[in-house]
Amino acid sequence: DQSIDDLETILTRPEPPWVISITGIGGIGKTALADAVSRLALSQFQFEDITWLRAQSQPEDTKIAGDPNYHLSLAEALLPEKIPPAERLTTLQQLLKSHPHLIVVDNLHTGEEYRQVIQQIYPMLNPSKLILTSRYHPINQPESWVHHLKELSREDTNALLIHHARQVGLGGQIKFIEEYSQRIYQV
Repeated sequence: DQSIDDLETILTRPEPPWVISITGIGGIGKTALADAVSRLALSQFQFEDITWLRAQSQPEDTKIAGDPNYHLSLAEALLPEKIPPAERLTTLQQLLKSHPHLIVVDNLHTGEEYRQVIQQIYPMLNPSKLILTSRYHPINQPESWVHHLKELSREDTNALLIHHARQVGLGGQIKFIEEYSQRIYQV
């Protein structure tokens, strides 16, 4: 809840930072947090549109040569097909500069992916904003406000396991979870 409140405050201000990075280890809840904050912004009509892009990471040996074109994916999502290819980036920049949009780029794994997104999309921001979820923790990136998700505490882990057990019909396992919570947490 505190993370949602912090990010909502930053996101809904009509001023910098234009980029919010949510970082942490895989599976810690970066995407869930970005989703929750985006839905709040949507319900408050803070942005004209919200666009969600998912980074398509591939192992290095199978990666296709050339940079991913996040700005082209964004143009494809936001612009009508009738706009000629030569005018798409200019039109996209005009759209994002004239009306606040929220762009989420989810699941960045490396610093190189992070830098590519910033390089391609950052010049188009203001008043639009960008949320990045990444395992990469940017250092010395002045254009980005970073919210790093840390590991759950033992108490929060226990509460999550109990909640999940109830959701999936394993309420009878709660005593087991409580009894072995320290060992589960260590694993």
